[in-house]
Amino acid sequence: MLNCREHEAGEIMVGHDVSPALTVPPDTTNFITAGHCSSDCTAKHFPREGIKVFNSLLHSHLAGSVVV
Repeated sequence: MLNCREHEAGEIMVGHDVSPALTVPPDTTNFITAGHCSSDCTAKHFPREGIKVFNSLLHSHLAGSVVV
């Protein structure tokens, strides 16, 4: 018999591939990037009952001053 913990956790890493499209132009005061995951993707990879996100890590290396 499999012994499951009361609370199971894992990690998923999502984001953008590094590309020239994400290079912030000089003297730019506002640079926004956004990512989306389609329902086809979540239906294929997430359990039917869904997931609970309890943490996130946003970062911008040395280029960012605000990450929301």
